[in-house]
Amino acid sequence: MGEVLILIIIALVWGFKAVVANEDKKVNDRETGSVSASPDELIKKVNRTLDDLDTMRAKERESKKRSSGVQIRDFHKNLAAQERKSSEKRWEIARRKQADSGEVHSVHMDSCEDRLESLKVLYDAGILDREEYAQRVARVKRQHAQSRG
Repeated sequence: MGEVLILIIIALVWGFKAVVANEDKKVNDRETGSVSASPDELIKKVNRTLDDLDTMRAKERESKKRSSGVQIRDFHKNLAAQERKSSEKRWEIARRKQADSGEVHSVHMDSCEDRLESLKVLYDAGILDREEYAQRVARVKRQHAQSRG
């Protein structure tokens, strides 16, 4: 009885090893394409795969290129020019309406709010870091408080 049990266990272990070996062969076949493929074919396939990876990486690098310093400088110059034009227009309107001090204050408030909004856009775009953003906001608020007082 004990010998039969041992034979059954041995047969089960042998069968299990055969199944595992067959699975390993299938995995190997899938990874290499085919066991019957010649070494030259495998090398060509690997080279094609590497070329595809190089192409994908090049596309990824291209899409992740950061703006150059010149582009950032030009962006800041354009933004400053736009703010100047906008500010000049507001002050021109304010000068025309000097008789009514409430309207002048209103125009100045719009200017302050616009500046704060522009700073927030720069911060959200990642152009200003948190510290720079906080300093500029404090400066705009300080200038606004001085002009009111």
